[in-house]
Formats: sequence, structure tokens, C-alpha cells
Amino acid sequence: MFTPQMIVEHWADICVDLHETFGVDVDDPTLHRTWPWLYARIVAVAARPGTRLHHILFAT
Repeated sequence: MFTPQMIVEHWADICVDLHETFGVDVDDPTLHRTWPWLYARIVAVAARPGTRLHHILFAT
């Protein structure tokens, strides 16, 4: 669904969406999560109408 380039291009929006949706602060140095954990949340944010990432991906 996402390429690494898409994630990098929209990283600022993803960070805000993750914080607003899940309370995840990706800049927290104590957050030790795996890539699959983060990717699953990015996909969930993308699927949620009203998020920045959803708007970017599905805006017509």
C-alpha cells in the first residue's frame, strides 16, 4: 500500500496523525517498537477518514 518514498514524503502528516489518533509520539526516545508495529498504525491512520494521511491518499 505504501512505498518508503510515500512515508518519507508525508512523514510530518503521519507523525501528527499518529499522535492525534493513537497518542504515539514518534520522537519519544523511550518508544521502542518494531517496524511492523509502526506500519500497522500508519495503515490504520490512512484508512481512517478525517486524518491528514487519508485526505492525502484519497482526496479526489
